Amino acid sequence: MSRAILATLVVVSLLTACGASNDLEFRIYDTRHQANIEILTSDLVRESAKVHKLPGNPATVYFKLTDQGQSKFRRLTRALAKRGARLHAFQQMAVEVNGKVYARPGIDYKVMPDGFTPDTGLEINVGDLATARRVAKEMRSG
Repeated sequence: MSRAILATLVVVSLLTACGASNDLEFRIYDTRHQANIEILTSDLVRESAKVHKLPGNPATVYFKLTDQGQSKFRRLTRALAKRGARLHAFQQMAVEVNGKVYARPGIDYKVMPDGFTPDTGLEINVGDLATARRVAKEMRSG
């Protein structure tokens, strides 16, 4: 393969990984890939993505899910909580935007035995403010 073709492939890969594509890939899923429930881009209320930053806390991205997305989220977190109770272990899901996992929230089956209810929206901690702004922008615009 010529260097020019290889360089082009690397640039295209980097642009795609950085979210330069107009296509948003959003997913929330079981990190063990055992629960056959995924929340996808079509389940996201894209214009709801906003950044929150309180002093002394990591920056977060707040967003809402569609009614169908909320139903899927409840089913996913309930399945993880039930599995956690069966295994007596904390269970995790992943929140991924454009191929990068930004959060791995966990479910404590003792505290939330029926999973989470996302009716008022969800928040993911992404660390710094610049990353939160970029992730929220990607979620809104794709």
